[in-house]
Amino acid sequence: MTFRGRVFRVLQHLLALLRASMAVGVQAGELRSALKLIHPKPSPAPLVRIGVSGDGGYLVPDDLEGLVACFSPGVAESANFELALAERGVRSFMADYSVDSSPLDNDLFDFEKLFLATHNQAGKFIRLDDWIASKKQANGDLVLQMDIEGNEWPILADLSAETLSRFRIIVLELHGMDNLLTNPLGIETFTSVFRKLNDQFSVVHLHANNCCGALRYQGIDIPRVLEVTLIRNDRYQTSNKVFESTIPNPLDVPNVPRRKELSLSKDWLG
Repeated sequence: MTFRGRVFRVLQHLLALLRASMAVGVQAGELRSALKLIHPKPSPAPLVRIGVSGDGGYLVPDDLEGLVACFSPGVAESANFELALAERGVRSFMADYSVDSSPLDNDLFDFEKLFLATHNQAGKFIRLDDWIASKKQANGDLVLQMDIEGNEWPILADLSAETLSRFRIIVLELHGMDNLLTNPLGIETFTSVFRKLNDQFSVVHLHANNCCGALRYQGIDIPRVLEVTLIRNDRYQTSNKVFESTIPNPLDVPNVPRRKELSLSKDWLG
C-alpha cells in the first residue's frame, strides 16, 4: 500500500471513530456532571446590569473600582456594554474583522479590525494572549467580554493561565450549547474549558439567551446560547459578604423582547 493509501486508511478510521462517538451521544449522568461545573455560586458583590436593558447588556458583580481596561472581541453592531464601562472611566479594546469600525465613537474606545484565533496572521487573526500583550496595559485588573459566535471554545482553550489571571470579571456569550453538550467530543471540550476557568474563577450568574430557543435532551432543556458571568476567586477575599445567586435575576431581561424568556432548570443551577 502506498503512503497516500495508508494516510487515507487512517483518515477513514478516524472518521469512523468520530461518527461512532457522535452516534453514542451523551448519557444523562454525564451531562449533569458537566453542568455542575457552571453551577452559580454566591457573588462577593451584588450584581448590576452593565449596558442596555436587552441584548448587549450583561449582569456583572459591582466590583468595578480600579479596573484598568475591558477587552471585548466580537463587536458587530453593539458597543453598549463598553459605553457603560466608559461612563465609569474604563477603557475598552475591541476587535472584530466582520465590521470596519466601532458602532459608537468614544475617546475610551480602541478598535481593531481583527478576528481572535489560535494563531496569528497579520491584518486578520490574532491570539487573545498576543492581543492583550500588544496593548501594554499597566498592572491591574481587566474585564473580558466575549461574544464571537462559537469561536470562544478554541480561544478559551488556547488562553494561557497567566493571561487569564489578569481578568477580574469575565462575561461570555456561549454559542452552540446544544451541539456541544450532546456529543462526547463536544462535552469534553466544555468540561476542559470550564475546569480551566474554575481553577481561578467562580460562575456567579447564568442567563439563557432566548434568541435561538433550546433543545430538549436527556430530560434537560439546553439553551442554544447561554450568557455566563464569572469573577476571579481572590475577589472573595476583598469582601466580607456574599450575595446569593438569584436566577432568574430581577435585572435579567429577554434578549429578544417579543420571544418568551427561557428558563434554566435545577440541573443548571444546583
